[in-house]
Amino acid sequence: MKTIAILHVIEGAQPSRLQALLPDEVRMAWGGMKSGIVRAAHYIAHGGGGVLELETADAAQAEAFVQALPLVAAGLVSCRTYPLVPYTGFDLLMTQARPGARAEPGDGTA
Repeated sequence: MKTIAILHVIEGAQPSRLQALLPDEVRMAWGGMKSGIVRAAHYIAHGGGGVLELETADAAQAEAFVQALPLVAAGLVSCRTYPLVPYTGFDLLMTQARPGARAEPGDGTA
């Protein structure tokens, strides 16, 4: 299951505590990359957090992974996880094809 995890530094988190745990956080994220759980990692452009793209057997495994991150476990970073499912909105294109019209690739009906 694909899950997006959005992490934010808690307001008032002491920079010295963040810095102390950061090496362990990075090691765990790297371990997740090597094992295939973490598929992508990004910083939020204006600072204060990051986004992880996770691939796990289920949502509970994704939640367990992020809750075990050292900065999350220490209460310095909050995290919300969002399990994803395939987008099905493109099906609407097929149901709105013109009656009697032959669908052709590239004409917007196929």
